[in-house]
This record gives sequence, structure tokens and C-alpha cells, in this order.
Amino acid sequence: MQPCFASVSPVATARRLFLTALLGAGAVIASAQTSAPADTASVATRPPEETIELSPFTVNASEDRGYQAQSSLSGSRLKTDLKDMASPVSVFTEQFLLDTAITSTEDLAKYMISTEYDFGEDAGGQNRLFGSAKPLRMRGLGGGEVTTNFFTNGGNTDTFSTERIEQARGPNAILFGVGSPGGIINTTSKRAKLNANSGSVAAQVRSYDGYRTEGDYNVVVVPNKVAIRLAAVKTELGGWRNNTYSDADRYFGTVKWKLAEKTEVNAELEHGNIARHGNRTFTALDGYTVWTGAGSPLSAVANAAQGTERNAAATATWLVFTENDGTLMNKSAQTRTAARNANDPVLTDFDRVPREVSILGPGMGQTGDYTRLSAFLTHAFTPNLNVEFAARRLDDSTLNVDAQQNFSQYIRFDPSPTLPTGAANPYAGQAYVETQTQRNYRDTRLDAFRTSGSYKFDLGRIFGSHTIAGVGEYNYDKVSALQLREFVVSANAPSIASADNANNRIWRRTYFDINGSPSNFLTADWRVKSSSNLTDPIAGRTYQTDWLPFQANAIFDNATETKTFIGMIQSDFWEKRINTVFGMSRENRTNYNSTGVRSTQAGFTSGPFVAIKDQVGFDSSATNLSFSGVYHATKWLGLTYSRAKNSGLPLSSGAIPSPDGSKAGVLPPRAEGKSQDMGVKLDLLDRKIFISALYFQTSADNDFDFTSSVSQAQMNSLWNALAANGVPNPDGTPIVTGSILNTGSTFSSRTQGYEVDMTANFTKNWRFFFNYTRTKTARSNIAPEMVNYIEFNRAYWTQGDRARMYLVGRGTGLAPAARDGNATVDTIQEQIDLIDANLFNAVVLANGRRPLGQIPQRFNLRTSYDFDSGRLKGFSAGLGIRWGSAPVIRYVAPAAAGSPSTLVLGDEQTFTDINVSYRRKFRAFGHNVNWTIQLNVDNVFDNDKFVILRQNAAGDLLNYKFNDPREWVLTNRFAF
Repeated sequence: MQPCFASVSPVATARRLFLTALLGAGAVIASAQTSAPADTASVATRPPEETIELSPFTVNASEDRGYQAQSSLSGSRLKTDLKDMASPVSVFTEQFLLDTAITSTEDLAKYMISTEYDFGEDAGGQNRLFGSAKPLRMRGLGGGEVTTNFFTNGGNTDTFSTERIEQARGPNAILFGVGSPGGIINTTSKRAKLNANSGSVAAQVRSYDGYRTEGDYNVVVVPNKVAIRLAAVKTELGGWRNNTYSDADRYFGTVKWKLAEKTEVNAELEHGNIARHGNRTFTALDGYTVWTGAGSPLSAVANAAQGTERNAAATATWLVFTENDGTLMNKSAQTRTAARNANDPVLTDFDRVPREVSILGPGMGQTGDYTRLSAFLTHAFTPNLNVEFAARRLDDSTLNVDAQQNFSQYIRFDPSPTLPTGAANPYAGQAYVETQTQRNYRDTRLDAFRTSGSYKFDLGRIFGSHTIAGVGEYNYDKVSALQLREFVVSANAPSIASADNANNRIWRRTYFDINGSPSNFLTADWRVKSSSNLTDPIAGRTYQTDWLPFQANAIFDNATETKTFIGMIQSDFWEKRINTVFGMSRENRTNYNSTGVRSTQAGFTSGPFVAIKDQVGFDSSATNLSFSGVYHATKWLGLTYSRAKNSGLPLSSGAIPSPDGSKAGVLPPRAEGKSQDMGVKLDLLDRKIFISALYFQTSADNDFDFTSSVSQAQMNSLWNALAANGVPNPDGTPIVTGSILNTGSTFSSRTQGYEVDMTANFTKNWRFFFNYTRTKTARSNIAPEMVNYIEFNRAYWTQGDRARMYLVGRGTGLAPAARDGNATVDTIQEQIDLIDANLFNAVVLANGRRPLGQIPQRFNLRTSYDFDSGRLKGFSAGLGIRWGSAPVIRYVAPAAAGSPSTLVLGDEQTFTDINVSYRRKFRAFGHNVNWTIQLNVDNVFDNDKFVILRQNAAGDLLNYKFNDPREWVLTNRFAF
């Protein structure tokens, strides 16, 4: 399923010819049929939906007009007019998705208010970019979790099975439950229709040899009783960067069965197979420009001035499997080219390594499949008393393959003129990429059962009408994960302490011609050649290799049991001039985590890690409150206020030091989110224009993220060095090497700002969408536990000669030695200096300041117009503009003590999008058909800037990205 870079296969050629024929078929059919008037209501006209709604727990997308939605469930889980909702919710209609040619929530995020992509500005490795979708920030905080019908869906979301998409912001976004403090995205799945047979087919081709075919058909099996709807999509999308793709085959089916006049069952099944590779934002890390600047000398002797260094200490093992010739050899004493600067490692030599290069090749990225099964039983006892029973099962299996260690991202050269055997080095002077590949398997099963009930009663004009609703939900989630790296597993391994010892790891190296095609600047496919049963000529040993979990938390088998209870009252007072919602919830959760423990293995002191399940469980709970109200001062003016408090449950998969710094590896504290919004809603010109404007304050305390200024490896290197020199723990017990757990850090955030959201149908032909946000975010109390941990242990680490001890695998031994001043981190003191520098840049300078990457102002505009007369009859034209102000890319130390750090900003960005379409109605095979052919061009002016994401205090470049260049999409759609 991966794209071919060198040539186009006959199959791909045939596929493009087929799609071209399908794209042109509409014009031929249209010209051969009797024309009907052009459809001016929308790009794709749908038959009328059922007019009877059995349940207040569903919304009817047929009520949407253009870009305007009339109601939502995201304010109270009850169908409510948007003008009567105070909580901040934005709805994206089917028409908006069609005009923009957007097919996923990931792509739609660029139009969401107070939302931005998280490019890992705080995380150098950017491992989070290899999930099922790009991570998001909302209101400057964590957010963007995707749900379907308010059930977690695992992030596998495509519009082929989606009726509408809603974005809810703030800690009320999960509706009184546990959720991200920034907000969530909820999708409503398609439902079968009882009134008429209908369907649509579409074919799409796009830039970079991408294509998409989609079908959707609804058939009435028993009139007014049973209907079935089936949908499918096949997508293969390429990217402008090498080895970038997103492929998927997805299938969806739903059935509606009206058991009685007041009872209805909807059941649905979705299955998908996915393969994608997103790549990191930068091309590679710079491991050679110092060497090339010195004249590219070949030498077996390390020379810092010439940009060369040893692969490892002379006494260590560095087993390299060369993909080019299939050999395995210990190259620990060999030289390699060194990084340009430890603080400035990203490669910017785009003349030699072009922008489209991304060094992780075939076999990297994500593959997987998912199956989602849901059922909903709705019954109305009376028009005012309704219940719904819902259940969902989600099975999701993924394999993420990545080179996660930082030094796996370098492009280096081999300056060794000879091999360790003394033979001439056939690769001397050649560029290479070397990684320790990591395979991450994850199997998830999510079971959920939910009961919802509502009762509406009227107490008259003075006391108003009220709806009392309750929700009870039970979730049982099971997650199994296995993270593997490649090691020598035979008893003759270089180290018999354990097979996963660092001296036993296998490095896969791929040489390439730096003057050749950039499409070859990447790792070879690790699945093709085996490193096992090969003889290392240096040791004279034949090794067996295998893939093993490499640390205690690299294998786990966890389960979570959650019970949620929600109570809510929605009220209308004073002839519906005042609308209020008050709700509260209680979450009770039990986590059954596993622990990675050593097993036994013949020939080794200890065996690989295995997961031992926790049979007792860890209990936690949270209570959440929410209130919102709208006062309709006039028919067209509403004043709004909402307030929410959200308590997150402790994250059982996270680990941080204890608050006082005395321990390592405790659970993060419970996060707390708060939000307050006040604003106005304008419903103008008989609902032709709808505007929501508000001021908000949102906060999150004890928030946790899987990034940290001080990594787990940096901490373990200190204790491992002490252990290697026979130094015990402060209490006299032996130090357990590699035992420090530090998977992230906590922090607090405060965001305040303004949001304006506008949708309009100025005329029946003119659709308009606009939003604007201005925010001010400050992050404080960053990583206090880690700061305390370092200060708690600093005196012990530096006692006597300990500060001068070499780190394990560095220098020439472990005896105390003077700092060598070679610009590398070799001793305990140098590691402490590095840790202090990281804390200064990421904690001291950042404290109380706007976080890196945050964009304080954004606006999005989209408008389309349909021509229904004259020479342009049947044509539509649309324009979109997306703008973001300058983000923070760097903190600079203050000139005076006590003053705040100075912020250095990046560049503001503007993108312009257009769409042009032609539509026509005709009859074919006894059916009315609406045909549309549409061209979308995103980033018309080709803003493909080099964008700085992060610098350190000295101005060294740490991370960057490129804007995606101009892209076109041509869609041919038939609706009937």
C-alpha cells in the first residue's frame, strides 16, 4: 500500500485511467440526458429525511442549511437549538465538508476555532506524530479527543460514515464527564432512512498520485419499518515528502428497525484497515556538516576538530547490521561523523538534503485495523418521557514502527578507511542512516454500555418547562502493548546480564549516495533481511537475534473499569426567554495495571520482561459540575454565561517523581480543569446570520504530558554510573540500574481570550463561514516534582569524586576522571550540567510565559456562491482564507534578576484556498441524479515556508517544519 517513488506501476496507470474515465463520465451522461434545472440549494442534494423524531438524543442533519446547523447534542446531550445553548459549540455541516473536500477530523481541525496542531514543540522526538491522527491543542490546552456518538472511537474517523461533526470547547466538552480541558470533537454517524432509497458515489484524484473512491447507499427493506444503509471508501493518499502516505479501506453498515410507532433500533458496524506514515517535521538531524566543512577527511582516529568520533567506547559493543550487504559486525571502535552541535542538531543543508527527504523508509509508520459495533434502542413512553439504551464495542489493533531514539534520526558519513578486520572499508566516505528500530504493538478492546433517560414537564408560564435527564454509563477497557527492539538472544551474546542489555542491541545501517536521488535517502525495509545467524568477524561468534521488550514498561496488559453517572436539568423560563442547563457527574474508575518483571532465560543472568497483571486495582473518582444559561433579551439577541469544573482521574500510565523529590516513579496527581464563558448570540435576518461571540477563561492544574525537560534516560545514566562504580543507594541498598521512571511532567495553564463564530446564508445561493480567536495562555508550575527530585539528590551525586565518574559506555573506563572538555557528555558532572541547562530552558525561562508553539490569534473564512442563472448557471465558486499570528519559538534569559524572560516569535502564516464546481440534474435509469464535479486548490499561493518551531535560549535551532505546498483535489460525485 506504500507509494512508489521511482516509477509508476501498470496497476497505478490503469487505476488513474479508470478514475479519469469515471471523472469524465458525468459530462457524457449529462449531455445524453434531458437536463433538469441546476440545483441551487447545495452541491449535493439529498432526499428529504423523516420528519418525525422519536428521541431527544438524536439530531437530524437534514435540518442544517448550508453551513448553518440548527441544533446540537454537545451542550447537554439533548437536542437543543444552538441559539439556546450557552456552552461553546461549533458544528460543521455536510455542506461545509463537501465544499472544502475535507474527509477527516484531522484535516477539519485547521478550520476549528481556538484550535491548532501540536507539532511537538515541547518534545524533541515528536513520537506523538506517529499516532492515528495529529495531536491538537484547544484554547492553548490539551484537547481534540475524537468521539463517535459520545463513545470513544480510537481516532479512526473518516467522513464517509459521518453525518456531522461538532467541536465543543472547554472542560465541559465531554459533558460533565472526564475529558481534555481544551475540548473534544464528537462525530455523529450516519443513520439509515425509512422514507426513500437514495445513494451517492464519488471518485477523487489529488496531488501526489492520491485517489479516493466512496459509495453510500440507503435501501428501504420494509416501508416505514426497516432500512439498511451501506457505505465504503478506499483511500490512497501520497504526500510531498518521501515515503509519506495515508491509505485506508473502510466499510460501514447500519440498519434501522422501527419496532413500533414509538420504538426504534439502530445498529451499525464499521471496519477499517489503515496504513499511514506521517514522518517527523524535520528532514533529519545533522551528523556530518562539521566533517564536510573540515574537508571530509578519512581517518580511523577520532578528531573533534574534524567532526569525527567513535561509535562507542573502545571496550563497548556496537553491533551493526549493514542492510546493503547483510553483514553483522562490531563497529564500536570505528569512527563516524559527529553532530554539528549537541544543542543545534537539526539538519538545514537543504541543497544537499532536500526538503522532501524524510529518513525513515518502508516498514516505518503505522498499520492496523479496527472494528466498531454499536447499537441504540430508543423508546418513547410518552412524547415527554424517552429512554435510550446504547452499547458499543471497539476493537483496535495497531503496529507503530519507528526509530524513536534521538540518535536514530541522524544522517552521518563513514570516515573509517578500513573495517575493524583490517580490510578496506567499501563504504568509506559514504552517507548512512543508522537506527535501532522499535516495533510498538497495541491491542485495544473498549466495551461501553449507556442508558439515557429524559422527562419533560411544564409548570406554566411563571415556573417554565423543564427536562430532567440522566445518563448511566459503564466502560470496560483492555489494552495490551508490546514494544520491541532487536537484540542478540543467544548465550554467546556480548553481555550475559540480560539479552536486552545495551551491548546486545542491533543497529541497522543503510548506506546511500548523497549525490543520488533524494528518494533513496532513507532506511532500508527492516522486514526484508534478517540479522540472525550471522557471524561477527571481530568476536568470531555466530549470533541469534530476536525482538524483545527493552524495559519494564515496554510490555503491559492493563484494564480499566469506569462507571459514570450524570444528572442534568434543562429549563426554559419566561416564555423561553431564559434557557438554563445545570448538570453534575460522578466518575468512579478502577485501573488494573500490570508490572514488567524479569523472567528467566538460559545463558543469561536474567531474562526478558513479562507483564504480571494487577489483581487488586487502583480506585479513583472525580466529581464534575456545569452550569450554563442564555437570556434572550430580544428575538435576535441572546446573552450567554457558562461555567464548568472538570476533574480528571489520575493517569495510571504516567510516572513522575514524588512532590518532595524523595521518590521516583509515582502516579501523576489528578488534573483539574475550569472554564468560564460569557458572551452574546445574534440570530439576524430571519436566521440568515448566526453569530456567537464570547470571552472565556479556561484553566488546567496538575495537567500531565508525556514530555519532560529531563528524560528518563538522563536520570538513569547518573544512577547507572554510580552503580557501575559500586556506589549504593543513600540507604545502603544496591542501585537497581535503569529503575528510574519519569515518563513526563506536570504543569498548570491559564488561558483567556475571545472567540467569534459566524455562519450565514445571506441568500439561498450564498454560504458564509467565519471564526476568529484571540487568546493569551500562560504555563506555570512546570515540572515541580522533577526540580525537587534533582535538588534532593544533587549532593549525593556529587559527593567526593562521584561527579567525575564516567557515565556507563563513555570515556575509557568508569574510574573518576577529569572533565575532558571535548564538547560531549561523559561524566556525571557533565550530565548534571546538561540536566540543569534543560531545566533552565524548559522550566525557569518558560515559567509563567506563553508555551512554545502557541498561536495567540487565528481566523478562518470560507464562502461559496452558487450561480443559478445566466452563462454561469450551474457553477459554484468558493474562497477560503486561513491566518495565524506568530507563535513563540524561543525564550531569552532576562537581563535583570527577577524579570520575566523575553519571548522570541516566529512568522505569521496565511493560506488561501479556492473551490470551483459545476452541478447538473438529469435522469438516468429511472432515477433523478445530481451530478457535481468540483476542483479544490488548497494553499493557492504555495506558502511552503521553512517554519521555525523551537530554538533554545542561545538561539540554536532545535526543531522546524515546512508548510505543505499547494495541493489540488478533483472530485466527481453522483447523488441519486
